[in-house]
Amino acid sequence: MPADLIDFGIERSRHERFFGREDVLAAVDRHLDVTGAASRWVLVTGGPGMGKSAILSRWLDLEEQRGHRAPHHFLRRDVMDWDRPEAVARSLSAQIEALYPAQKDPEARPESRLIELLARVSKRELVPRGERLVLVVDGLDEARSEGAGQNPLPDFLPYALPPRVHALCASRPQYPHLAWLESRGNVRRIDLDEPAWTGSNEQACRAFWADQAPRFTPRLDRGLVEEAVARAQGNLLYAVKLREWLEEQPVEQRRVERLPRGLSGFLEQIWHQLRSLPREHFGLVANGLGLICAAREALPLEEIEAAWGWNDVEAGEDFLRAARALLLEEPASWRGARAYRPYHEAFRAFVTEKLGPKRMAELHRRLLDTTARWPGAAGESDFRRRYAARHAIAHARAAGEREQARGLCRDLGLLEALCREDGPAALEDTLRFGAQELGDGEIDLLDRAVRAESHWLREAPGALPELVYNRLRSAGWEAERIARTLKLPRGLPKIRLRHPVRMWAGEERTLYGHGDGVKACAISPDGQRIVSGSRDETLKVWDLATGKLLFTLEGHGDGVKACAISPDGQHVVSGSRDETVKVWDLATGKLLSTLEGHAGWINACAFSPDGQRIVSASNDGTLKVWGLATGELLSTLEEHAGWGSAPMASASSPPPATGRSRSGTWRPESSSPPSRITPMASMIARSAPMASASSPPQMMERSRSGTRRPGSSCPSSEVTPMGSTPAPSAPMAGASSPPLATGRSKSGTSQPESSCPPSKDTSTGSLHARSAPMAGTSSPPPTTERSRSGTLRPESHCPPSKDTPM
Repeated sequence: MPADLIDFGIERSRHERFFGREDVLAAVDRHLDVTGAASRWVLVTGGPGMGKSAILSRWLDLEEQRGHRAPHHFLRRDVMDWDRPEAVARSLSAQIEALYPAQKDPEARPESRLIELLARVSKRELVPRGERLVLVVDGLDEARSEGAGQNPLPDFLPYALPPRVHALCASRPQYPHLAWLESRGNVRRIDLDEPAWTGSNEQACRAFWADQAPRFTPRLDRGLVEEAVARAQGNLLYAVKLREWLEEQPVEQRRVERLPRGLSGFLEQIWHQLRSLPREHFGLVANGLGLICAAREALPLEEIEAAWGWNDVEAGEDFLRAARALLLEEPASWRGARAYRPYHEAFRAFVTEKLGPKRMAELHRRLLDTTARWPGAAGESDFRRRYAARHAIAHARAAGEREQARGLCRDLGLLEALCREDGPAALEDTLRFGAQELGDGEIDLLDRAVRAESHWLREAPGALPELVYNRLRSAGWEAERIARTLKLPRGLPKIRLRHPVRMWAGEERTLYGHGDGVKACAISPDGQRIVSGSRDETLKVWDLATGKLLFTLEGHGDGVKACAISPDGQHVVSGSRDETVKVWDLATGKLLSTLEGHAGWINACAFSPDGQRIVSASNDGTLKVWGLATGELLSTLEEHAGWGSAPMASASSPPPATGRSRSGTWRPESSSPPSRITPMASMIARSAPMASASSPPQMMERSRSGTRRPGSSCPSSEVTPMGSTPAPSAPMAGASSPPLATGRSKSGTSQPESSCPPSKDTSTGSLHARSAPMAGTSSPPPTTERSRSGTLRPESHCPPSKDTPM
């Protein structure tokens, strides 16, 4: 089985015996029965033990019986990697690729793999065939979050579902991040806690006892069964655990008055029984239960024994015997040994509350000193090494060991191991929350260095010490300070910068995903989204804070050259070489309208300040004004002799005067004749103009048919590809621009590089997200980057200022 595929057979087998719920399953099918190309979310909610997982598992069985396979994932806190958002995305992607192997992209990047895959499957498989694909995700509320209040759902759920893709999910109703999901508007919820489902819940419990009562010897009394149904309060988890408890009771003790009332009553009764044990025995059980509840993964019995120094073999067995009702045993095949975790998240919460925060902090400290100890002793087990790499910092924070947490965050050996295990995203989260919680500026700087190099760390996590060293060295840190502040696993890197180079002061991260050059980008008014347009015929919407791809807008028939976001942040307009303007819903990614009328490429587009008008500029020498609500062409502004480019709408500047052109259309007027608008991209691409330049030569542009046609008298608006080397013009007299640094292109040839690069990488299909430079700094030269071969390329000869930001 491929590494990304997870076998959920054992988890689903826990729900093989399904009772009742036919009405719930029918409601799920009704909600998923969507006509046309629409998509829909179906959300099943209910309190602990209401049978949500059983319902989703049963629906999967029925779907497979109907001849359809649904990619699915069961999030389980602290079970293997099942609760990690990146593991969910990998698992679903691998299952979809198995269903549609032709749509697999071996070069897909982890953060965009699922979203891009769903878009391809929708466009090339589902829509043409009129089929649907349903993603099933159970336990949204158990998704791991590295920080309090952080929403992990966007890390594995698509921001918008493409046509004919649906999602069936389950969660407890109080999960605070469900509002993010329900804001989509196309969500149908089935809340098992609502009065409408009370009869269904009771019937499921009754069906369970009708199946189980005859299995007892002697058969359970009918009055006892009726009382068990009544006291279950519709909770199937209570029914299952009560059956186990009754099996362990002597026949004479199976009496109605001994039955606990509800799931909370059952847990209280179990805890009361444990408290009645001899003090020493109860202490042993409480220690073992507490350690399991504090752990971030299921623990093998030998780890529990080692943590508490239980040298007596019987101690471990005594613990399991007493705590069995609260534990779930994982099979030995998963970790090489039997491992234990709370039977249900409700059980973990119950034990944690009983022990109290002070005791739980002590248990985190116990784990930090044993299973999560870093660095481990020689000959440490593989389980301990992996566990410590992934969870040592989290246990130090939970234990209140601030200085130890600070030291672990600066241990590049630990950070490298974490990056290998869980990837750069998990490393970024750990450092970000560590810096926030500890108020440590140096860890924050370390986090920024990791973010800036995350695209390389995906390919080579072992290069973390070298990449961080070079980043900090170029930020003004002396080698001695780096060695004093950080713990380097192999000492100072053998291959490192001897002298610092100046970094581009504002670069936060590089956004990868486009398959061709990026030609346009825009930021939403609230600063939360980035939209990029590319020659690969798509637009992509990104989360500015995390750099994660939210969804891809597909529909253009040629490269996208322009895009803009409406003032209210609800719409995106894009212009393309296919001679059309398209309007999109930014929240859902849905194509709202296509505006046709231009006879040439669309070079630029903009919204009016009130968001009700769209202006587009084209190679056909015109600007057109459109109504957003209707898509109607309102006017055509003519008299441009060549390209129309860069229309701008500003709330701070008055609108231009207008006059009627000879053709009867309206056009803006100026007090002096306008010069032809220079395309913005050509301003980026050109070197300094020649001092003696009079008029630039006429530009030849390639038409859609492949022939070249005359265009603007300005240089090309297409940015020169990184792989080519245009001859730089001589700088203007008196110009003090620094010499051009050279870097190695993908083909291996050298290329000149500007001392101040554009914010768009137009040749590699990447987008650089930047922040403002530090106060007091001028536009600094670009950062050094590691080429795909792993070598460093200098991009400036200027020494850095002290502590230049990343």
